[in-house]
Amino acid sequence: MRILIIGATGFLGKKLFTILGKKNEVFGTSFSKSEAGFLKIDRTKAGEVKKLLEKINPDVLIDANGISNMDDCEVNLNDCWQSNVEGTKNLADACRAAGKKFVFISTDAVFYDKSKEFLEETAKREPVNYYAESKLAAEKYIENNLKNFLILRPSTLYGYNGPNDKIGFTNFVISNLSSGKEIKIVDDQMSCPTLIDDVAIALEKLLEKNQPGVFNSVGKDFVSKYDFALKIAEVFGLDKSKIIRAKLSEMKFEAPRPASLNLSIEKIKRLGISMRGVEDGLREMKKQMDENQ
Repeated sequence: MRILIIGATGFLGKKLFTILGKKNEVFGTSFSKSEAGFLKIDRTKAGEVKKLLEKINPDVLIDANGISNMDDCEVNLNDCWQSNVEGTKNLADACRAAGKKFVFISTDAVFYDKSKEFLEETAKREPVNYYAESKLAAEKYIENNLKNFLILRPSTLYGYNGPNDKIGFTNFVISNLSSGKEIKIVDDQMSCPTLIDDVAIALEKLLEKNQPGVFNSVGKDFVSKYDFALKIAEVFGLDKSKIIRAKLSEMKFEAPRPASLNLSIEKIKRLGISMRGVEDGLREMKKQMDENQ
């Protein structure tokens, strides 16, 4: 397949580029970073998107771009909407006009918060912050205007691309504990942490099987941020005593955080696609880090 990844220099985008590039002809774009080998594009400009699609002529376009920092989105509402909604609309429209398959990387945060049930793909969607609202608006636009699309919903992404990785919860925990710093981590926010490798592998298999529609693509374990941090410390041989238990109500976030998002992965499992739990995922991450030191 010929694949174009919008946001190939981002945290997940890099892993998509690496894994999908093993079997496919892959092209990647960058907006905020200037890196050799990547195409520059502003996805909020429909003309640029149309020209790029005509130039590359991919079979599949993957939208792995946008503003993902919840606090930034809560403060900069217009920037968030322009990138996460209008930018995605431009990509979707270009794919529809050219007859290309469109893949959208969404988020578990589109769902109704505090549910105690497994959230299947068709569960109620009711975001608690502006970032998630923007992703939901993009999801709805895709569902209402495209036929040939695929939407993946990961959660709390972690993993390893290289020594320049700076973002993400896992890197925050490792860098602070490695420096001997104490960190406050909430024990009342639950999610299904997801290894970026598993998202990339799942997407590759879904494309190979020509599967359409919406798929939850999260890790198999449902854990609190606090317990996830403890497991990170355990796997990486760091001091657990530096992890201080806290509550969401104590944290000074700009954006509200969903407290409980337990996504079902039965749909993707029925296709023979597996998602790792936190210990296996973290050990894979550490293995990759050790191999590249």
